[in-house]
Amino acid sequence: MTVKVTAHSGFSGYEDNKLESILAASQLPIDCLEIDVRLTKDRVAVLEHDDCIAEGGIFISQSRFEDLPSHVLTVEKVLTILSPTSIHINFDIKDIKVIPILHRLIVGYGYKKRHHLTGLDADLACLVKKAYPELIVFINEHGYTKTKEDLLKNLEEGYKLSNCDGFNIHYCALSQEIIDLKNKYHIPLSVWTVDNIKDIKMCATLGVDRLTTNNIEAFLEGAANS
Repeated sequence: MTVKVTAHSGFSGYEDNKLESILAASQLPIDCLEIDVRLTKDRVAVLEHDDCIAEGGIFISQSRFEDLPSHVLTVEKVLTILSPTSIHINFDIKDIKVIPILHRLIVGYGYKKRHHLTGLDADLACLVKKAYPELIVFINEHGYTKTKEDLLKNLEEGYKLSNCDGFNIHYCALSQEIIDLKNKYHIPLSVWTVDNIKDIKMCATLGVDRLTTNNIEAFLEGAANS
């Protein structure tokens, strides 16, 4: 089985969600790039993990785009850069209010088959799928505080509730039972963020479909497909 690789937003030492990382990713033979998305006060979709930017304590949700530091990228800019490539985009949702704007951009730039959304629990995934059924939505579960049984129950009930398009879990929560569950419903399973070569191989052997990593070099050298 071949695992599809997603470059984490800060892969290979690049700073998260910055122009340099986007340009570098555009030159790599990867399937997908993950970016973190938020919404400004004037409803511009931008790339940032946290609402508060360290420089000056600026809050994205309370600021107009023109007042943000120049390094803050718009989603529209990223779509333009990656448009000539075949790279998919994993939009990791950090602010649910960004969804309507993101939907418009995905449709307008022809990314309806070149995207998927993560960062949404089952309840939010259900709301998004009902409002925008053409969006490709993966249910997020980190599994840190759940037993294996509770995690499986949440994933299965979430799938039935939302008719989601995939699961996205932290790799430490991965088990054969989760592989069996995704096979039962014939939907893809993505795991994050797997940087150790041994763990990459373990995930590939178990049968994940997508794998998010900072260690692109190791993956592309065949660690996940050997």
